[in-house]
Amino acid sequence: RFRLGTRFIQVRRQQKKCSYCHEGKRKNCLQAWFNRMKTEQFITAFHHEDLEPNIELENHCKEKNLEDVKEHNTSFFEENQEQLAKLFIPVVKDFWKEVGIMHGYTSFRLKHLWIQQYNPGHSHRLHIHSPLKNEWSFVYYVDCNEDSANTVFYNFGYPYVDHHHFKIKPKKGRCVLFPGALPHEAEPNVENSRLVVSGNMAFDK
Repeated sequence: RFRLGTRFIQVRRQQKKCSYCHEGKRKNCLQAWFNRMKTEQFITAFHHEDLEPNIELENHCKEKNLEDVKEHNTSFFEENQEQLAKLFIPVVKDFWKEVGIMHGYTSFRLKHLWIQQYNPGHSHRLHIHSPLKNEWSFVYYVDCNEDSANTVFYNFGYPYVDHHHFKIKPKKGRCVLFPGALPHEAEPNVENSRLVVSGNMAFDK
């Protein structure tokens, strides 16, 4: 389930039917997902998958009046993001469910989400979201082009213990799901189409 304000919506793994497996055979279904999903391994793992772009979600993000916080433009400080959640969750829920299964979880809760838009010279400095094991974060690329800035992930302990990093190239419809404690940043941007939905979620057992 996920919660925004006082509203709850339950999202749980389906046990019998799956749109990707007509016979309902869980093993074959999971194998199909694993074949599509990309997993990058540091001390921990994070995952990314190219999902079908959603035009309604894209239009909603582009029509929002975002706040200029110098590094980028964002809806982070808005209290009501209910409509964004309604459009976003159907796009990513199957991917998130399968990641949860891989890590021993049965359900997830959306905690917070927001829109960020990047103009030339914009970036997002190195940061983490949450130190809790079951709390993960995400980046979904709503719009971008070949020149859009990469998202760079660093190993736990950076820069004191480890300097290994991995760059994710933006692609429209691509979603990255990663532990909230994983250090990451958006490199300096050189164009004006980079538009993402970011946020935090929690897995439950």
